[in-house]
Amino acid sequence: MNKQMLRITIIILFVSVQLIGIATAVRYIASIEKGSLESPITGGSDISTVIELFIYILAVTLIIIITIKLFKKMLLLLEALAVFFMSDIVFELLFPFVVFNVIPIGTVMAILLTAAKMLKPNILTQNTALIFSTAGAGAIIGISFSPLAIVFFMLLLSAYDFISVFYTKHMVYMAKAMTERPTAFTASLPTAVGKGKRKAYAYQLGGGDLVVPLTLAVSSLIHYGPKAAYFVMVFSLFGLLLLFEFVMGKKGKALPALPPISAAACLGLLISTLI
Repeated sequence: MNKQMLRITIIILFVSVQLIGIATAVRYIASIEKGSLESPITGGSDISTVIELFIYILAVTLIIIITIKLFKKMLLLLEALAVFFMSDIVFELLFPFVVFNVIPIGTVMAILLTAAKMLKPNILTQNTALIFSTAGAGAIIGISFSPLAIVFFMLLLSAYDFISVFYTKHMVYMAKAMTERPTAFTASLPTAVGKGKRKAYAYQLGGGDLVVPLTLAVSSLIHYGPKAAYFVMVFSLFGLLLLFEFVMGKKGKALPALPPISAAACLGLLISTLI
């Protein structure tokens, strides 16, 4: 895959997550207003709730690291659970139909996606699972917090991303472990193919790099309208593409993606409120 195709792939992945996530959030909000669903997280405007969520993310990261070190095969179970539950949210909201008046078609789709990812682990199933699972996660977080709380959340995550890549380096360790087998926690962007159709080199984009800007886009949509969500989405994509251009010249070097993406997303929200 040449540089231009890599750009196109990044744009497709990013925009797909954002649009599916926003559509899911809109349907979720409509369901809340109808009384068929409850708000997933309470205290959305409270910074302390954001800190609790951040601590939860740290705990999950620790669990993943322990799993990689001691129970590597259990990582498959964690991945399967994450893909199923997050994609199920998306599918059930976007396809609210029932098979034989018993089984929600969304659940069937989530099962099929999870099965395809686990039984046929390749770049296609990996990236497809990533799109729907991150869209679900971003929609849930985005509708639960105010834009100000999300900005604070992005600041915490960006600082954590920077520290975990350059200082503790545990994020690099996790990324290397996950690239041994295609996982839905990262997007794989192959740049070349060797003999036997094996990847010669591939860029890895973390799921969090797609989820985080989505949370701000969804929250901005709710509190400020479509224009704000559009600006957040476009600016965060621009930040991601700028990072990609920089990374292209530094193959094999891990870099934190959240700081530039988050900064660009916040700039987009600010500009949308000024024009």
